[in-house]
Amino acid sequence: MVKTTKSARGGFFFAVMALAMLSLVLLTVQIWVRTFEQSDYSASQRFKGEAVRSILASLSDKTLSDFANASAFYATYKLVNYTSSQGLGLAQLPGTDEAHNRNTGVVENATIGLMINGSSPPNWAPGIWYSGDEMDSYTLAGWQNKTNAAANAMGFDIRFSDARNFRYYQIDPWTVGVSFDLEMNITDAEGTMRQNKTMHAGSSFPISGFLDPMISRKDMEHRAEPRDLATEKQIFKLGKYSVPADVQPTLVKDAGKEGYGWFFGPITELTPDEISPLATTGVTLGNIKQYVLVSPYNDGLAGIADSYGAVIVTEEPVLGTAIENGCNVTRQTRCLNCMEKVEPGPGCAGTGWELFPPGNNPVDVPAIAVNNWNMSDVTPVTRALASGDITDHYVLIDNTYELPEDKMKADAYHRVWDITSLRDMAICGFYVKGKGPSFFQRMLTGAEYIQNPDPGFGIESFVVGQWAGGAEDKGGDYAADLYSRLDWEFYQSYQGTNTGDLMTAQRIKGMMGCKSKEMCDAKNATTIGLGHFMLTDDATARYLSTLISCKETPAAPHAPC
Repeated sequence: MVKTTKSARGGFFFAVMALAMLSLVLLTVQIWVRTFEQSDYSASQRFKGEAVRSILASLSDKTLSDFANASAFYATYKLVNYTSSQGLGLAQLPGTDEAHNRNTGVVENATIGLMINGSSPPNWAPGIWYSGDEMDSYTLAGWQNKTNAAANAMGFDIRFSDARNFRYYQIDPWTVGVSFDLEMNITDAEGTMRQNKTMHAGSSFPISGFLDPMISRKDMEHRAEPRDLATEKQIFKLGKYSVPADVQPTLVKDAGKEGYGWFFGPITELTPDEISPLATTGVTLGNIKQYVLVSPYNDGLAGIADSYGAVIVTEEPVLGTAIENGCNVTRQTRCLNCMEKVEPGPGCAGTGWELFPPGNNPVDVPAIAVNNWNMSDVTPVTRALASGDITDHYVLIDNTYELPEDKMKADAYHRVWDITSLRDMAICGFYVKGKGPSFFQRMLTGAEYIQNPDPGFGIESFVVGQWAGGAEDKGGDYAADLYSRLDWEFYQSYQGTNTGDLMTAQRIKGMMGCKSKEMCDAKNATTIGLGHFMLTDDATARYLSTLISCKETPAAPHAPC
């Protein structure tokens, strides 16, 4: 019999307790490891979830629309530059209508090709393609590659569908729109997480600032000699000029009692002795012939009138009657080129209106007499000069007859016009909505002159200046000053296709090349100046300028130029 001592029992208990404690520690460690693993897995899943949410938030309709806007804008820029080159307009394809923008499907398809992969389909616009950097920055393919690369860095892969419902179109004459749908699928590397999303891109931008491709292309095509630089005219619209009627001439005064000749220029109330010899802005002694003097009648008026381009007398002549040698005489006083009339009667042969006194040298500058003259009726024009800004008021004096002795004929009219808006549009090159080709149509060859169906996207402007019909122009006697200055009519003339309207184009008084009768009659207007400003009958009517045209009409039977 073995006797267990107290010491042995204590050792056994210690061993058992140690083993139990070790087991507990191992179990605790195991639980801790499992908990850590689970926590790590949960953190990983949370990270992936946050990453997916971040990707989905960054790939929104707005971000895709912003990209679409930049891509479409750049593609438009490339297409405009391409079609501005000689002979490189896009060929119109019948049946490729974009809404009411006739035959412009070729523009839509070429642009969509550039937006998707940086090249235009050969049958649409051969020769347009992007460089590597352009493809990376402006194509949908480049955007998708960069987006997927960013996702790969976060452990995800993105697959995109082909763009659907892709449209590139004109919203109105002044705005281009782009829209498409794109589906994407996001997965993680293990394939345990997947998200699908459909995005819609929709954006627009104005055509303001783009070159007019028709102007550059046509200018190059009709030049006699090749040039290194093409004429570039940008499309700009001024808010207050939307349609031709917005720039119509405004009648300042009508039904004056007398006047003769016509002239356009700024007005001044300064007489020659009031003008400083050192004056450098406004009316000066050097440019006084460009100005219209506005003055009430005074005895010295006839002596200074010839210094100016024209004269407005702000009061009508005084009519007096008298009996002279038994004859009733009606005579004007307080006037330029006064006249008298003798009534027929016993012993009086009678005369019509004649200059008085007989043999008096008439003042031969254009003149008109108008009661109640008001400067505020004329649009002010501020010009920035090197020597300082100056504000002028420009008017067109317009009378039926040219000669002083005809100034009081019964069928004569006497008018003062404000044509500032029409000249502003022409000089500054502003565009308005009209019958001309749309922005898309200006990229086409052979379709520049299509009249657009309602609602229409047509725009038009004027082409003036020596570049458009000056001394460099080809054709000899076939001079540019014979044709309408409305852009699409002007270049249609160079195609040799006269529609009847073009054969009846009329010069417009007061416009560039026609500021006076002498200037309008000049044979060498295109050699020394801007070329005569002419419009067809249709354009003259739409711009409400019939009454200041040189064509005789029932409303203006004696309109001379």
